[in-house]
Amino acid sequence: MELYQRMELFQGMINCKYVLFCWEYDAQWQVLKSSCPEQRFYDVLLTKNDYMPKIRESLENGCRALLAGADAGILWGIVPDWQSGHFYVIGPAMSVECSRKELNDLGQEIYETALRRIGHEWASTYPRMVAEHLQVLPTVPITEFCKDLAMLYYCVTLEEIHTSDVTYQIMQGTIHSEKDSPRDRYRTWMAEQTLLGMVRNGDMNYKSALDQATTISKGVPIQGNGHLRQAKISGQTFVSLCTRAAIEGGLTPELAYTVGDSYIQQIENCRHLSEIPHITHTMYEEFIRRVHNQRRSPGISRKIQDCMDYIENHIGEKLTIAELAAHAGYSESSLSHKFKQETGISINAYIKSVRMARARLLLETTEDSVQDIAVRLGFYGRSHMARVFQQFVGAGPAEYRAKSRGQHHIEE
Repeated sequence: MELYQRMELFQGMINCKYVLFCWEYDAQWQVLKSSCPEQRFYDVLLTKNDYMPKIRESLENGCRALLAGADAGILWGIVPDWQSGHFYVIGPAMSVECSRKELNDLGQEIYETALRRIGHEWASTYPRMVAEHLQVLPTVPITEFCKDLAMLYYCVTLEEIHTSDVTYQIMQGTIHSEKDSPRDRYRTWMAEQTLLGMVRNGDMNYKSALDQATTISKGVPIQGNGHLRQAKISGQTFVSLCTRAAIEGGLTPELAYTVGDSYIQQIENCRHLSEIPHITHTMYEEFIRRVHNQRRSPGISRKIQDCMDYIENHIGEKLTIAELAAHAGYSESSLSHKFKQETGISINAYIKSVRMARARLLLETTEDSVQDIAVRLGFYGRSHMARVFQQFVGAGPAEYRAKSRGQHHIEE
């Protein structure tokens, strides 16, 4: 399949989700092709703004896929084709929702930075044009946009990359956004309360609320140039809030803080911005599932619940009944009897169910390979996990991941 055919296929796949324009630029950043009906307007938005020199610099430094944006929330994805010298671009999209007033203010800011490059032909109408055009752009969370950009890279190069391989060029200072208005703060607070309420209640119908929240809040507004550090602080703050909500929902403080501390450390170890949303998403789902399971079985004794918590916290290790019995203060036979009496299943069956639940969660919410997940959960390897997963779930790990994301499974 030729490159132009792959790009046509890519455009069709993107259009199944939202309207995101595709562009091809030559080495001098002149438009060669575009699916955008307002080509000239959006081209100015990308190539005639203050951050274009920084984009060129990043591309010249050899990045494979570049996510470029401004602090106003406008996103572009760029993939260079070094053989032809051309650049393939997707965008623009908005990473956050904006009110009409915010769009009008944004139009004025862009007009002031771009007018000296476009001349005075649009002088009287450009701010209004910006507001009108940006209003119809799709709102796409950065994590989803990175997936689209990785797919574009594959279409151009026929090589696979992980979303963590995407280079971020988020410019500040080009468009000066004022402090959040009281209404914006209220929207953020309401979204936060909705998310935390779902943790307290173990509400499994949380996905739409989580997706909506990612388009409302930009995170903790820390002053400075460290985008990775700001993302870490926002993620760790969210973990702390969810930890407290889970305790209010019925988890023991010991268990909740153990889980929360683990995710805080994972976020601290991140080296790429795109890793953090996957971790916070996994954390949020785990807390909800734990509270849900706790509320579903209130008749379980404290010692058996502690045993279940121990299993969940050490699921990546080789667990034995002797070890669990020592932890619970029972003999092996007494623990096995009481565990099955209270839960309805054996200890080994429960360990397997926890491993499968965690495997499904990681397949749904992360980009980790099946091999990495297998090692993390204490399987002997990829084939061992695939065999157990097939028996337990009725589908292989790769097939399950594809179906959970609404994708077509190609191969195991």
